[in-house]
Amino acid sequence: MKYRCRYCKQKYELIEMLRLNPQVCQSADCRLQYYNEFKDKVHRQGRKKLEQQQRNEFRAMKKKVKQDKKYWRKQADDWFSRYIRIIHRDSIVGGEIYCRCFVRPHLLKRAADMDNGHCFSRSNLLLRFDPDNCRPQNRSGNRYEGNRETTLFMEKLERELGAGRWQRLLDLKRQKGDDTLEYYRAKALHFKEKVTNLHRELNFRKWW
Repeated sequence: MKYRCRYCKQKYELIEMLRLNPQVCQSADCRLQYYNEFKDKVHRQGRKKLEQQQRNEFRAMKKKVKQDKKYWRKQADDWFSRYIRIIHRDSIVGGEIYCRCFVRPHLLKRAADMDNGHCFSRSNLLLRFDPDNCRPQNRSGNRYEGNRETTLFMEKLERELGAGRWQRLLDLKRQKGDDTLEYYRAKALHFKEKVTNLHRELNFRKWW
């Protein structure tokens, strides 16, 4: 099949291996004209591909960072929770740490069977890892019993902390905290070190 070149107007047969465009013959001059005319378009298409590749790489990196942040957030929560249950222990019996529920002190259980209860929830990032905001709490009260348990927690904690420290929590509650991978990683390593030192000092049996 013959085509007419849009530049030299000569008819030519299309050679599949050298195909550029059905409107351009295979002479060097015509191909150069074709390139000059369409180079901006070619370059734009190339940039689009590059930008798309960069966007894909960015999305993959963003996903990985989110996964890493989720990992370090859980690590920070876990080490902080252990720290709270250790420093607010009731006793150590046979190497086991026992804690009393802050809200219902008649409940005495192994630290492994207690939660780290937050007076103000973990969504308040500045209070998420604040020892003044947390005490050992029985699991059912912390997870399922809702407003009544929270009210009792707040009333008792306010009495224990006193006006100054309680007001400090209220002030921090109104502020926006850090929600970055670096922040959670730093908290995780900080409380891991504290727990490690307490374990060395008290020689209790690990429950994790």
